[in-house]
Amino acid sequence: MLPLPPSGWCLPEAVPGAAGQSIHAWILEGRAGDTDAFPSLPDDQRRWPSGTIAFAAGTWDAVIASEAGTDTASEVGDLILDVVAGAQASEAGLVALYERLVAENALDYIDTMLTRLRRTGRLPKGRLRLLALWLVRLASDRNPVKVGIALLNVAGTAQDVDLLMEVGRHDEFTLYAVVALRTLLTPERARRAVWALAQATSGWGRIQAVRRLGTDLEPEISAWLLREGFRNRVEGTEVAHLVATTADLAGALGPPRIDRALFRGAGDLLVALIHSPYKGIANYRDATVATERYLRHARRMAADVDDLLALSEIHSYLTRPRDQWRGTAGARWPSAVRQRLIATATEILAEGRWEPMVVAQLASPDRRLFVAADRAAMYLGIGTFEAHMARLEQGDWLSGWHWSSVLRQAPLGRLAELLRLAEERIQPELIATGPALELGLGRQFERHRAVETVLRAVTKRQGMGRPFVLAALRSPVIRDRGVAARVLDGWDRRAWGPGLAEALRAAMLVEPDERNRDLMMRVLDGA
Repeated sequence: MLPLPPSGWCLPEAVPGAAGQSIHAWILEGRAGDTDAFPSLPDDQRRWPSGTIAFAAGTWDAVIASEAGTDTASEVGDLILDVVAGAQASEAGLVALYERLVAENALDYIDTMLTRLRRTGRLPKGRLRLLALWLVRLASDRNPVKVGIALLNVAGTAQDVDLLMEVGRHDEFTLYAVVALRTLLTPERARRAVWALAQATSGWGRIQAVRRLGTDLEPEISAWLLREGFRNRVEGTEVAHLVATTADLAGALGPPRIDRALFRGAGDLLVALIHSPYKGIANYRDATVATERYLRHARRMAADVDDLLALSEIHSYLTRPRDQWRGTAGARWPSAVRQRLIATATEILAEGRWEPMVVAQLASPDRRLFVAADRAAMYLGIGTFEAHMARLEQGDWLSGWHWSSVLRQAPLGRLAELLRLAEERIQPELIATGPALELGLGRQFERHRAVETVLRAVTKRQGMGRPFVLAALRSPVIRDRGVAARVLDGWDRRAWGPGLAEALRAAMLVEPDERNRDLMMRVLDGA
């Protein structure tokens, strides 16, 4: 039992109804660390059952959660008050509370519930704190842990900071830990703690922490943001504008000499601003100053393919059609300034060192370096057929990306040969297990995605790739069957050959997806 002196009110040493290892213990064991692209949790299978879409840690709370209304907040609040109000916490009350917490998305109601609890007269905060710590330490499901962290906003103390730092290093819980830390600590201590969590996370957790660092930043925090803090495994554009403004990107680029990490970060930040669907470079007040200073440094410091990519993105942005420079964009980027920046970028990009550098990097075994070189090759107009073909021959036969690049660039005379090779290596017949409503996500559908890639490549190639069409019509992945039907829709009926009309008709009769079924029927009617 976990007593809370001096009242003797206590909670059991295990959560009634909880299944498996506690999330807190899971995190402490390091089973979902910063090296994981999508950190896991022990309740993943319960949270995302087979056949449903699984979300990366922190995604649901960042982009999907919605307001559940006051009923849920009131009902959960009442269950919490029932637990802490009695002489002892009853097992029935704890089970009812835990089951309700598991069933509801915490962020949907948590703010309303906390407001209600704060307004409760004579709230037993000691017991509420013990309940919060009990949930955070012992719950094996994410939503009860989140509610436990949130309750520390009402009843927590500075003694709970270490626990918050422990669970907050997992992207799923960073948001909740950050909010609680800002409640329990002084502004300066809270900012330091939030910065530590930002450094310890790499996905949505980092984004949530960076957003809550504030604007009056210490120099070392600003320096970290410009070099590393804006980067994450979700989307680099999420905090680009925030970092560029609060950490003063333009000011940091002002000195005649800067370090390599700042130069790389500045280039990537400017590219992120260019591509941001949120506040982007058109909203960045110091965009022209920062860009001009970056290009000035680039004359001396641009040294590798990553720098080439940043420069090419900036050049492409500056050379957009004239009609895209109206309004705010035009006011922030006067024509004379743009022409001067274009001239500088063009001069750097015209240097002869870039092409051999890209060609050499296309041979790199490092995937990240190869991806960067592939993008740079596209900008420079360098063909990558041989490079992607080499990757396939090294054993990456199910890579849709490599097949797409090879088939797109293949000489017309080699297309039939390549399709035979694709059939031999991909083995499309293995996906023909019968129609279902699968979305095709995850590594188990890698072969299905490779088949789809080939199908898209033969859409306008009359009669080529028939084995892929036949297999895709019987794939469990919805998209595969739709793509196969669209391929046939684009082919002349005379190119179908024997058996395809019958296969399409048979697929239509058992197609579980209404849109696919309608498409198949239309293709058959028009054939």
